[in-house]
Amino acid sequence: MTFKTAAMLLALGIDPKKSALFCQSQIKYHDEFSWVLSCMTPMKWLKGRELKGYYTDNKSVATYASEIIRITDLLLYSTEEAVFGSSWSDTIELARDLADGLNIFMGESYFNKPTLYKAPYYAVYKIKDLQNESIVMSRVNKNKRGSLYLDDSEKDIREKIIRAKSDSIKEVIHT
Repeated sequence: MTFKTAAMLLALGIDPKKSALFCQSQIKYHDEFSWVLSCMTPMKWLKGRELKGYYTDNKSVATYASEIIRITDLLLYSTEEAVFGSSWSDTIELARDLADGLNIFMGESYFNKPTLYKAPYYAVYKIKDLQNESIVMSRVNKNKRGSLYLDDSEKDIREKIIRAKSDSIKEVIHT
């Protein structure tokens, strides 16, 4: 899967001379730093997001751990501006708080305090799910027929588009 993902990124135009491509799971410091952040982050800070409807009591610990993993990425790789949707502002704030805590503890500013890059409204497009127009395409959607994936076959892409709910025509027409 790693080589396939790297091939996809290169095919999309990622320039390996400008961007480092590596297998994050092979970097032991990532796991170790994630563990440090999990140990120093009060559960109250993570559960505070529940009030905004992100998480519920039925979620596993992994749901909260994923927040720490995202913050690990931001801090470990010296992120200055994070390109996320506006719903990520809580994650950025938590990352900034943790960076402050670590920098105070270490007595130096080792960790950047990332900011949320807010793209102009016209630069951010959310493509609607092909089966449910009330949600956006996502790899985490339960109905895999509603999203297009880079490794979908031409046949699968064609079928998904033909069966899209918003499209009343059941064929692909090239003009």
